[in-house]
Amino acid sequence: MNRNSVLYKVLKRIEKPDGKKLFAIMNPVMNKSLAVCGRLITKSMKKSFPGKTILLMPSRSAGDMYFLKYSFEDMLKKAGIKDYLLIVDRATCYKSALSCGFENVYPVGMIKQKALLMYQATEKRKKTGIINCYPWCMFDLNRAKNLTPKKIIAHSECQKKLQEEYGLIPGKSVILSPYENSISEKGLPTLPEAFWAEIAHMLKKDGYSVFTNSNGSESEPVISGTNRIFPLFSEVQDAVDMAGYCVAVRSGFVDFMAQSTARKIVLYPTKEYLQCWSLHRVGGAENSTEIIYDECMNQQDDLVYRVYRLIKNQ
Repeated sequence: MNRNSVLYKVLKRIEKPDGKKLFAIMNPVMNKSLAVCGRLITKSMKKSFPGKTILLMPSRSAGDMYFLKYSFEDMLKKAGIKDYLLIVDRATCYKSALSCGFENVYPVGMIKQKALLMYQATEKRKKTGIINCYPWCMFDLNRAKNLTPKKIIAHSECQKKLQEEYGLIPGKSVILSPYENSISEKGLPTLPEAFWAEIAHMLKKDGYSVFTNSNGSESEPVISGTNRIFPLFSEVQDAVDMAGYCVAVRSGFVDFMAQSTARKIVLYPTKEYLQCWSLHRVGGAENSTEIIYDECMNQQDDLVYRVYRLIKNQ
């Protein structure tokens, strides 16, 4: 669902009423409706996939699929699950799941995902046949540094493909990754497009080729003055290695490029978000600088120059 749509914004207000009486009244009605819908969806899935355990990954972050992977096989063994169906968000999570090598993946839209989660959460005393596997992501983040996305083509062939497809100039390109899901979902501050456009402008003046990691949709426009790049998740590290530089808001893209030796500048909305999702937790701190941008929102030009100098003085 488009995050800029009226329906999405209304549903989010109902989900988190924040003391607003009308939305507070509508909240239990929506939750009950979602639970009923989730029960019907579950019944249909069990009919279509008999004997399979339904594993629900209630996330829209591609990085969460990356973290789920490192504990997934162990958790399946501990739970005695041999045959499963992994339900994921049909957007970035689905692509991420395939890159990580997951099998038996079933993509659904956000509404269905929420309906299944609500049914599972409100019927805990009954056997819904659904397991929320999101907690499986959170056992030992340090183990994630040993993960590598499923390789589709060899490293050298991948970089050749990226150079031919996007025109990356090795060591003299900067990839901007301004888009995310989790930060917006939590209602945290985001950086304006003007911030990214100014960085792109300054870097281009210095001879860098600048790219925007964008899926090309209206919700992810290519930053003014840059070229579009959209590698597969399995190609992200190769793309960043080849470019030489990356400036990214904290997102799933960052998880997939964390082990890159390129110059990485990662932007976090708040101190708490940094503490929770720092690259130091997954062994990706090499050649990285992490910045809390909420502290600099009133001095946006200063933040632009800080990022620019971190690249220029490398």
